[in-house]
Amino acid sequence: MELYPEILISRQDSPELDNEIISSYFFIRRTEEDVYPFINKYTPLELIDKILPRTTKRDVFVFSVSLYGYYDERHISLRISDNNLNQYWLRTMPDVPAEHIAYTIESGYPLFFSAGKLYKHSFLIEGENFFCSFWHKPTIANYWHFQLFTYDSNGQHLPREPKPEKKETKIEEKKLKHIATIILEYLISESICSQSETQKFQCIGTAKY
Repeated sequence: MELYPEILISRQDSPELDNEIISSYFFIRRTEEDVYPFINKYTPLELIDKILPRTTKRDVFVFSVSLYGYYDERHISLRISDNNLNQYWLRTMPDVPAEHIAYTIESGYPLFFSAGKLYKHSFLIEGENFFCSFWHKPTIANYWHFQLFTYDSNGQHLPREPKPEKKETKIEEKKLKHIATIILEYLISESICSQSETQKFQCIGTAKY
Protein backbone atom coordinates (compact mmCIF):
# COMPACT_ATOMS: atom_id res chain seq x y z
CA MET A 1 0.00 0.00 0.00
CA GLU A 2 1.20 3.51 -0.80
CA LEU A 3 2.32 5.88 1.94
CA TYR A 4 -0.30 8.15 3.41
CA PRO A 5 -0.39 11.39 1.34
CA GLU A 6 2.09 13.94 2.67
CA ILE A 7 -0.11 16.79 1.44
CA LEU A 8 -2.78 15.92 4.00
CA ILE A 9 -0.57 15.81 7.10
CA SER A 10 -0.53 18.82 9.44
CA ARG A 11 2.96 20.30 9.71
CA GLN A 12 4.51 23.03 11.80
CA ASP A 13 5.09 25.00 8.60
CA SER A 14 1.60 24.43 7.18
CA PRO A 15 0.14 27.69 5.78
CA GLU A 16 -2.31 29.69 7.87
CA LEU A 17 -5.85 29.57 6.48
CA ASP A 18 -8.13 32.62 6.56
CA ASN A 19 -11.85 31.86 6.87
CA GLU A 20 -12.76 34.92 4.79
CA ILE A 21 -10.69 33.55 1.92
CA ILE A 22 -11.91 30.00 2.44
CA SER A 23 -15.51 31.24 2.11
CA SER A 24 -14.86 31.71 -1.62
CA TYR A 25 -14.11 27.99 -2.03
CA PHE A 26 -15.73 24.63 -1.41
CA PHE A 27 -15.86 21.71 1.01
CA ILE A 28 -15.99 17.99 0.37
CA ARG A 29 -17.39 15.23 2.56
CA ARG A 30 -17.68 11.48 2.18
CA THR A 31 -21.12 9.86 2.05
CA GLU A 32 -21.98 6.18 2.01
CA GLU A 33 -24.46 6.65 -0.82
CA ASP A 34 -24.33 8.88 -3.87
CA VAL A 35 -26.73 11.67 -2.93
CA TYR A 36 -26.81 13.55 -6.22
CA PRO A 37 -29.34 11.34 -8.07
CA PHE A 38 -31.83 12.03 -5.26
CA ILE A 39 -31.43 15.78 -4.82
CA ASN A 40 -34.18 16.73 -7.26
CA LYS A 41 -36.27 13.69 -6.40
CA TYR A 42 -36.66 14.14 -2.63
CA THR A 43 -37.17 17.00 -0.22
CA PRO A 44 -34.30 18.14 2.04
CA LEU A 45 -35.91 16.40 5.01
CA GLU A 46 -36.06 13.13 3.07
CA LEU A 47 -32.39 13.47 2.18
CA ILE A 48 -31.16 14.10 5.73
CA ASP A 49 -30.79 10.42 6.52
CA LYS A 50 -28.73 9.94 3.36
CA ILE A 51 -26.27 12.66 4.37
CA LEU A 52 -26.14 11.74 8.05
CA PRO A 53 -26.77 8.00 8.10
CA ARG A 54 -27.39 6.53 11.54
CA THR A 55 -26.76 9.85 13.27
CA THR A 56 -28.91 12.53 14.89
CA LYS A 57 -29.90 15.84 13.33
CA ARG A 58 -27.91 17.70 15.99
CA ASP A 59 -24.71 16.39 14.41
CA VAL A 60 -24.94 19.43 12.13
CA PHE A 61 -23.84 21.50 15.17
CA VAL A 62 -20.41 19.80 14.84
CA PHE A 63 -20.27 18.76 11.20
CA SER A 64 -16.97 17.69 9.65
CA VAL A 65 -15.94 18.64 6.12
CA SER A 66 -12.61 19.08 4.33
CA LEU A 67 -11.45 21.99 2.22
CA TYR A 68 -11.59 20.87 -1.40
CA GLY A 69 -8.25 21.39 -3.12
CA TYR A 70 -5.22 19.44 -1.97
CA TYR A 71 -7.76 17.22 -0.26
CA ASP A 72 -9.89 15.84 -3.08
CA GLU A 73 -11.99 12.87 -4.23
CA ARG A 74 -9.04 10.48 -3.95
CA HIS A 75 -8.82 11.04 -0.22
CA ILE A 76 -12.40 10.56 1.00
CA SER A 77 -11.92 6.78 1.17
CA LEU A 78 -8.88 6.96 3.48
CA ARG A 79 -9.64 5.78 7.01
CA ILE A 80 -6.96 6.32 9.68
CA SER A 81 -6.22 3.15 11.65
CA ASP A 82 -4.95 4.94 14.78
CA ASN A 83 -7.71 7.16 16.13
CA ASN A 84 -5.12 9.25 18.02
CA LEU A 85 -4.12 10.71 14.66
CA ASN A 86 -7.65 12.07 14.25
CA GLN A 87 -7.28 14.30 17.29
CA TYR A 88 -7.09 18.06 16.79
CA TRP A 89 -3.67 19.32 15.81
CA LEU A 90 -1.69 22.18 17.36
CA ARG A 91 1.20 23.87 15.60
CA THR A 92 3.46 23.06 18.56
CA MET A 93 3.08 19.33 17.97
CA PRO A 94 5.97 17.45 16.33
CA ASP A 95 5.53 16.49 12.69
CA VAL A 96 4.35 12.93 12.07
CA PRO A 97 6.08 11.09 9.19
CA ALA A 98 3.79 9.70 6.51
CA GLU A 99 5.16 6.20 7.09
CA HIS A 100 3.79 6.33 10.66
CA ILE A 101 0.21 6.81 9.47
CA ALA A 102 -1.52 3.51 8.76
CA TYR A 103 -4.84 3.58 6.97
CA THR A 104 -7.47 1.43 5.30
CA ILE A 105 -9.65 2.06 2.26
CA GLU A 106 -13.44 2.33 2.53
CA SER A 107 -15.66 3.00 -0.43
CA GLY A 108 -17.71 6.18 -0.47
CA TYR A 109 -18.98 9.06 -2.57
CA PRO A 110 -17.99 12.75 -2.56
CA LEU A 111 -20.47 15.44 -1.60
CA PHE A 112 -19.58 19.07 -2.28
CA PHE A 113 -20.64 22.20 -0.39
CA SER A 114 -20.26 25.89 -1.16
CA ALA A 115 -18.36 27.40 1.77
CA GLY A 116 -19.78 30.83 0.98
CA LYS A 117 -23.29 29.59 1.76
CA LEU A 118 -22.13 28.42 5.17
CA TYR A 119 -20.06 31.35 6.39
CA LYS A 120 -21.77 33.48 9.04
CA HIS A 121 -25.18 32.74 7.57
CA SER A 122 -28.02 34.00 9.77
CA PHE A 123 -31.34 32.36 10.60
CA LEU A 124 -34.35 33.86 12.37
CA ILE A 125 -35.98 30.98 14.24
CA GLU A 126 -39.01 31.67 16.39
CA GLY A 127 -37.92 35.26 16.92
CA GLU A 128 -34.30 34.40 17.81
CA ASN A 129 -31.19 34.90 15.70
CA PHE A 130 -28.88 31.96 15.06
CA PHE A 131 -25.86 31.72 12.81
CA CYS A 132 -24.13 28.96 10.89
CA SER A 133 -20.43 29.22 10.14
CA PHE A 134 -17.22 27.19 10.03
CA TRP A 135 -13.75 27.18 11.45
CA HIS A 136 -10.49 25.46 10.66
CA LYS A 137 -10.03 22.46 12.96
CA PRO A 138 -7.05 20.55 11.54
CA THR A 139 -6.37 17.05 12.76
CA ILE A 140 -2.93 15.45 12.85
CA ALA A 141 -3.69 13.43 9.73
CA ASN A 142 -5.81 16.02 7.90
CA TYR A 143 -4.71 19.64 7.86
CA TRP A 144 -7.66 20.52 5.62
CA HIS A 145 -10.32 19.49 8.13
CA PHE A 146 -12.98 22.08 8.96
CA GLN A 147 -16.08 22.04 11.15
CA LEU A 148 -19.42 23.67 10.64
CA PHE A 149 -21.02 25.01 13.80
CA THR A 150 -24.10 26.94 14.88
CA TYR A 151 -24.17 29.71 17.48
CA ASP A 152 -26.75 32.02 19.01
CA SER A 153 -26.83 35.82 19.21
CA ASN A 154 -24.63 35.68 22.33
CA GLY A 155 -21.94 33.74 20.51
CA GLN A 156 -22.70 30.49 22.35
CA HIS A 157 -22.16 27.36 20.28
CA LEU A 158 -25.10 25.00 20.22
CA PRO A 159 -24.17 21.56 21.58
CA ARG A 160 -24.29 18.38 19.54
CA GLU A 161 -24.92 16.44 22.75
CA PRO A 162 -26.16 17.52 26.19
CA LYS A 163 -23.37 18.77 28.41
CA PRO A 164 -22.52 16.23 31.15
CA GLU A 165 -23.03 18.77 33.91
CA LYS A 166 -26.41 19.98 32.61
CA LYS A 167 -29.46 17.84 31.96
CA GLU A 168 -31.57 19.25 29.13
CA THR A 169 -35.27 19.65 29.60
CA LYS A 170 -37.66 18.19 27.02
CA ILE A 171 -38.39 21.73 25.83
CA GLU A 172 -34.67 22.52 25.36
CA GLU A 173 -34.09 19.21 23.59
CA LYS A 174 -37.02 19.79 21.24
CA LYS A 175 -35.88 23.35 20.48
CA LEU A 176 -32.32 22.28 19.63
CA LYS A 177 -33.58 19.49 17.39
CA HIS A 178 -35.85 21.99 15.61
CA ILE A 179 -32.94 24.40 15.03
CA ALA A 180 -30.73 21.57 13.78
CA THR A 181 -33.40 20.47 11.30
CA ILE A 182 -33.66 23.99 9.88
CA ILE A 183 -29.86 24.22 9.55
CA LEU A 184 -29.73 20.84 7.82
CA GLU A 185 -32.52 21.74 5.42
CA TYR A 186 -30.62 24.90 4.48
CA LEU A 187 -27.34 23.02 4.09
CA ILE A 188 -29.01 20.52 1.74
CA SER A 189 -31.12 22.93 -0.29
CA GLU A 190 -28.64 25.81 -0.59
CA SER A 191 -25.07 24.69 0.05
CA ILE A 192 -24.78 21.35 -1.75
CA CYS A 193 -23.33 21.88 -5.21
CA SER A 194 -22.08 19.77 -8.08
CA GLN A 195 -18.40 19.14 -8.68
CA SER A 196 -18.62 21.18 -11.88
CA GLU A 197 -19.42 24.25 -9.77
CA THR A 198 -16.38 23.87 -7.52
CA GLN A 199 -12.97 25.47 -7.61
CA LYS A 200 -10.01 23.82 -5.92
CA PHE A 201 -8.27 25.81 -3.20
CA GLN A 202 -4.58 26.49 -3.84
CA CYS A 203 -2.03 28.24 -1.63
CA ILE A 204 -0.65 30.92 -3.92
CA GLY A 205 3.05 31.50 -3.59
CA THR A 206 3.67 28.58 -1.25
CA ALA A 207 6.24 26.36 -2.92
CA LYS A 208 5.60 23.32 -0.72
CA TYR A 209 1.94 23.30 -1.70
